[in-house]
Amino acid sequence: MLLSDRDILAQIKAGRVGCEPFHEAMIQPSSVDVRLDKYFRVFENHKYSVIDPSIEQAEL
Repeated sequence: MLLSDRDILAQIKAGRVGCEPFHEAMIQPSSVDVRLDKYFRVFENHKYSVIDPSIEQAEL
């Protein structure tokens, strides 16, 4: 599912989506800017040049 910036904000305000710490300036069209912690996920598979949520990419 892809959400617009307005939909993302509405879902956050409704409590259905969470992000901590959160500031409205972090919301972009169809995304939320995040800051990396000391732990983050690295994708090892280089079969795809992008991660596309609209198609199945099981090998990721």
